[in-house]
Amino acid sequence: MSAPGASFAYAISEAGQATQLPLDGAELAAANAHFLWVHVNGSDPACLAWLRSEDAGIGRSAVDALTARETRPRAAALGHGAIVNLRGPDADPDPHDDTGLVSIRMWAERGRVVSLGYRPLAAMPDLRMAVEGRRVRDAGDFITTLALLLTDRLAPEIREVGDRLDVLEERVAQADQAFREELVEVRTEAIEYRRFIWPQKEAIGRLTGTDFVWLDEDDRLKMREVHDQIARIFEELESIRERAALVSDQLWDLRAEETNRRTLLLSIVAAIFLPLGYVAGLMGMNVPGIPFSHDPHGFWKITGLTVLTGTVLMLWFRRRGWL
Repeated sequence: MSAPGASFAYAISEAGQATQLPLDGAELAAANAHFLWVHVNGSDPACLAWLRSEDAGIGRSAVDALTARETRPRAAALGHGAIVNLRGPDADPDPHDDTGLVSIRMWAERGRVVSLGYRPLAAMPDLRMAVEGRRVRDAGDFITTLALLLTDRLAPEIREVGDRLDVLEERVAQADQAFREELVEVRTEAIEYRRFIWPQKEAIGRLTGTDFVWLDEDDRLKMREVHDQIARIFEELESIRERAALVSDQLWDLRAEETNRRTLLLSIVAAIFLPLGYVAGLMGMNVPGIPFSHDPHGFWKITGLTVLTGTVLMLWFRRRGWL
């Protein structure tokens, strides 16, 4: 089997027998094959040159859609065929990508699918095994099989995000800087997944409802199953986003409550020491007539008075429930 990012082709008989071919032999096999799948590595200039050549037999609009760098999942009729873009987990995740979802672009028509990818798709080995295992016999089988594989690989990744949020919900009372960073990461991942899963759900729904000649009734039934699965994934993502927002709100409430407690404590301390400071300032004036100025026990009397005043104030604050 070729490297994940390599270009290749499969000629498939009516019975499902798949024969792997090099890219330059694909056009020769197309005339005799019941179904032809050609996969093009978008990072290879020679492969892109073949895609744009007359040998590929693809219109310019379709080629432009296949080679576009920035894409979202979609399904759109174009002439006698259709452009189908789907996304799935990356075989070699980029650490700078929040979700690790990569795009596979396809030109689908009766008897042929031409796919293109810039980064290796994690589901590609399973897709090739399905082709070699005689489970793919036409374009409808190919796209439904790919959609099922992508959905099956997406589901555990979304569950893993939900599991991480479960742990964060249990730790919210002991939130620290690491907790806040992980919460932001979970929310970001959920938002990025939603960005692609929503249009993917719409694209699969359009495939189900559009009258493509290469999609038979069995393919449509399978596509509806995929649509239901990805709809559940999308609903779980929405739940994760809402729960993450609630955890964030709860975290802010806890921080506000803690700030209020500290502010109240500082205010009480200030209220206790305010009269004590006043007494200390008053008794410290260097003028005639200050009480206890000639009393040998005057210092201890003033000290006792301030302690008594502070104690009374503390008891009063405690009785009011502020301490």
